[in-house]
Amino acid sequence: RLSKGEMVGLFQGNPEAGPRALGHRSLLFDPRQSDAIDIVNRIKGREWYRPCAISILSEQLSGHVEFPKHILSRDMTINYIANEEAKRKMPGGIHVDSSCRFHCVDRDTNSGLRAVIEEFHKMTGVPAVINTSMNLAGEPLIHTAKQAVDLVDRSEVSAVYFADLGRIYEK
Repeated sequence: RLSKGEMVGLFQGNPEAGPRALGHRSLLFDPRQSDAIDIVNRIKGREWYRPCAISILSEQLSGHVEFPKHILSRDMTINYIANEEAKRKMPGGIHVDSSCRFHCVDRDTNSGLRAVIEEFHKMTGVPAVINTSMNLAGEPLIHTAKQAVDLVDRSEVSAVYFADLGRIYEK
């Protein structure tokens, strides 16, 4: 679904605390589309200028950024400068000033999101996905599985993957 330009949800473990979607309650999208942020913001009902992050396989970060190359951000708190490879492969997540808030995903801390990105990488050659919080504008973050299913039923999000169960709910 991701490789076909659909927005999907990822639901696993306990919800995150704080302002970042670190893969427990996330909406994911294909970063290869140059207008990806516009599409994400439209689906979520957000203002056009709202940014999203790119979740990337940790070992792939240094090959996609100019600076800082060797500092891994597992909490989406560092702005990196994307290199030409990143701009070519994932233009939808790179800002006009070449910056991007990459979220480094490793096997030990986020196996569910990691598995999704690894599969997307096999299918597309891109080791990353756009990641934003699982909610619509003006609504709280999704907490329960029932809320995640409801979000799919009433929005353009096409499915949610319940990683802990290995199951997908789709329209």
